[in-house]
Parts: sequence; structure tokens; C-alpha cells
Amino acid sequence: MFVRVKVTPNSPRKSVQIVASLRVGDKVRQKIVRYIGVAQNDEELEELKLLAESIKIQMEDGSQQL
Repeated sequence: MFVRVKVTPNSPRKSVQIVASLRVGDKVRQKIVRYIGVAQNDEELEELKLLAESIKIQMEDGSQQL
């Protein structure tokens, strides 16, 4: 899993998502595991990225305990 920042064309908004890479046949697909939010500026973007990293760590720890 990794944190992805998607830029909206012609807009200052940036979406923060937690994404997992999955192999389907010969191709690699990305699946959105958790949508974190939309940042209007760089300060919000950094906060959302930190939040996404902490959620990702919690999700990975939870999946390893099963």
C-alpha cells in the first residue's frame, strides 16, 4: 500500500488516497483502499499526507495480526 496524491486539472485541489497495487493477470491494477480527503493548499496537503500515513500503518498492523 502507498499514499497517492491526485491533482485535479485546472484546480488547486489535490486528493489524498491510500492505494493498494494488485496484479491481475499480466497487468498491475491500483485499488483505492481508503479515501482521505481533498487539500485546498500545501498546508492541508501535508496534514492529510501525515494522516494517511498513520492510517496506512494502522491498517497494515491490523492485517498482519490476523
